[in-house]
Amino acid sequence: MANMFWYGTQHRGTVENINAIDDNYISKWRIRAHKPLKPHGAIIPYLHQSGFYHISTIGSTHIDSRLVIALLERWRPETHTFHLPNGECTITLEDVSMLLGLPVDGKAVNGQSELGDGAWSSILGDEPPQSDKGMTARLTWLKDMYQHEPPTEESPEEYKIKHARIYILLLIGQVLFPNKSGNTIHSKWTQFVVDLEDCGKFSWGSAVLANLYREMCKAVDVKVTELSGCVLLLQAWAFTRMPIISPVAPLQSPYPYARRWLIKKLDYQNNPRHHLQGYRFRIDHMLEDQFIWRPYLGLAPQRHENSLIWSSTTYMICFHIVEMHQADRVKLQFGHLQGYLKKLDAWLNTIK
Repeated sequence: MANMFWYGTQHRGTVENINAIDDNYISKWRIRAHKPLKPHGAIIPYLHQSGFYHISTIGSTHIDSRLVIALLERWRPETHTFHLPNGECTITLEDVSMLLGLPVDGKAVNGQSELGDGAWSSILGDEPPQSDKGMTARLTWLKDMYQHEPPTEESPEEYKIKHARIYILLLIGQVLFPNKSGNTIHSKWTQFVVDLEDCGKFSWGSAVLANLYREMCKAVDVKVTELSGCVLLLQAWAFTRMPIISPVAPLQSPYPYARRWLIKKLDYQNNPRHHLQGYRFRIDHMLEDQFIWRPYLGLAPQRHENSLIWSSTTYMICFHIVEMHQADRVKLQFGHLQGYLKKLDAWLNTIK
């Protein structure tokens, strides 16, 4: 874990590295994200059961790689926070819950990382083509299977469950946990969709955030030219909390609130869209009142049932990834005064 800390001169946020980034560098950047498919109506009850219904309603959007780079320049792996002119802030479990609608309470997303032969056929009745050797399957294989003969309300229950499983795996591989290849998904995820009711008992939101934290910590290295993880969450968080860099969107939007930024015909007139220097300038000159510390106040109080978990300082788990949710560093985001914290060196010494 120690190699995740203190990038020094390799951190993309140094003056030298910021000045060195040009159009050629930006053209090499890759964001691992896909446009999710719409769920078939017949599988909606199973998406509710598994905890993936709300995320299935969000739809797709274009991820602005220039915005992502500007945010990564402000990201500190040591604390999992952005360092802005008006203080520290970060993506929290509250943001995951409110923006994506994923459960943040429940069992840790952990299990067998290597499954034996038959992992795919045991739940889907088919194995990936021979070209997909190893522990992964191509997302296109799952997509083709999902779109072939969609289920209807009259379809057998097992057929509808099969398509619900495929859809959840596509969400995992395309939106929530896209990997570096950008076009495959590991068989380890199949164990979670065997029982869809049990699937809904996992803390998917904390796993998504832990994975995104880890990928962002890797991507602050200026030599890295890609970002995996749920980049949709990163961009929706930035637009929600920093109006000076966001497009103009309707004030009201249905839950989950990332949908606000996916509505067609957003007004980008005063937004530095696709312009890295513009994003940098607005973030560098951000005033104290230009960061919204509590954007969800007054929104859907029935969605606040996990509010105590949102502000917890705890560890988040996603298989081998264990990352700290340091809510104690961003108490302003929960309506509390920010007190003094123990020295970072002392905290780092507690990590084994």
